[in-house]
Amino acid sequence: KNKKKINNLVSIIVPRHVERVDQIRRDIENSSLKVHLHSSKKKIKSDTEVYIVDTYGELNKFYKISNIVFLGGSLINHGGQNPLEPAKLGCKIIHGPNVANFSEIYKKLNKMGITKTFNNYNKGTQIIKKFITKKKFLNENKKLINYGEKILNLTFSEIEKII
Repeated sequence: KNKKKINNLVSIIVPRHVERVDQIRRDIENSSLKVHLHSSKKKIKSDTEVYIVDTYGELNKFYKISNIVFLGGSLINHGGQNPLEPAKLGCKIIHGPNVANFSEIYKKLNKMGITKTFNNYNKGTQIIKKFITKKKFLNENKKLINYGEKILNLTFSEIEKII
């Protein structure tokens, strides 16, 4: 709807199922956005708006360079995806309300200020804008990286209680 451009912002999409990439690319290009495929091995152009990772096994590399991550499977009744990897690599995480698969972990990360929930497009957009326009965000991001070991230790101790 509101297509106000923010400079130096590239959305990175990492589909869970790489076989869907062609359809995802077509849908994005039909929205008049400039797309770059990771597998092309070409240098990314300065006008690229969406970067699609169409390979497996490289997710952590992209978590390391991202400030904000939307974890899928949480807007639909799928139960959400595991937030530990992006959290330990310093990402703020936004997600939908359906995170039953990892509800305890999300509760803890939410208390630490790492995750934010949204349930509609407008709310998600507001959260992202707040994150990317906030001057102290990068300092917060560095602080989040320091939480990494704490998050993993906390999680492993929680797992040990269950086992």
